[in-house]
Amino acid sequence: MPEPPTTSALLEVEDLAVHFKIRGRRGEVRKAVDGVSLRVERGTTLGLVGESGSGKSTLAMAALRLIEPTSGRVRFDGIDVTAASRRDLRALRRRTAVVFQDPYASLDPRFTIGASIAEPLAVHGLRKGKERTDRVAELLERVGLDPNGANRRPYELSGGQRQRVGIARALAAEPDLIVFDEPVAALDVSVQAQVLNLLTGLTTDLGLTSLFISHDLAVVEHVSDRIAVMSAGQIVEEGTAAEITANPQHPYTRTLLDAVPPATPAAARARRAQRRG
Repeated sequence: MPEPPTTSALLEVEDLAVHFKIRGRRGEVRKAVDGVSLRVERGTTLGLVGESGSGKSTLAMAALRLIEPTSGRVRFDGIDVTAASRRDLRALRRRTAVVFQDPYASLDPRFTIGASIAEPLAVHGLRKGKERTDRVAELLERVGLDPNGANRRPYELSGGQRQRVGIARALAAEPDLIVFDEPVAALDVSVQAQVLNLLTGLTTDLGLTSLFISHDLAVVEHVSDRIAVMSAGQIVEEGTAAEITANPQHPYTRTLLDAVPPATPAAARARRAQRRG
């Protein structure tokens, strides 16, 4: 693999498009992603927010080349992912991980949770024997689970515990970039807060670089340094978390913000006053 050039961004997406043919309609396509450009700076979290069907997950999967983009370019650590060979992609995938929305569907029910967490280590030939076992125990503890529970199976865990296992598995190979694809959407509200606090702590402690996808602007604000708002396959607004939530410029962003219940009566009054102003 060629030596990558130095760049401040770990992930760079340039004019990326993903179009799907519509079955039964000759020549017609659905533009799931339509000319998107964004950057994820090293050591930061970019929140990608939009309603279901806006193209958020498709964009992330195309950026990792888990699905093929129609056009555009993706660079990871300066390496052109869109032009990478199968061999180079395998090496790049050692450096990325995904945490999916459904914590049960993303875990193989035949595997113990210890085996699920160890799977990336086995796939990439990292650590063996006791070192691998110790790494699994370390990861379980880091995500707030009992290291002695590695032999339990997914059906024995709650939804929040299963998602913690998914996070531990994503961390296993020490990736440079983690994509969190609606990681708390399937969880109860009280459990959501616990998992979000866990992710915030991990980001700080480990210096993670991540792309955090959600339909909930309040959730994205909690974990992100910058926020990109996506609608109908395009980025309609981007800025710091504070800029997006305090002074949204695009009507769609304001709609997403209005969908977030005010935390206090005072916040509700302030929101009404801002609208009148």
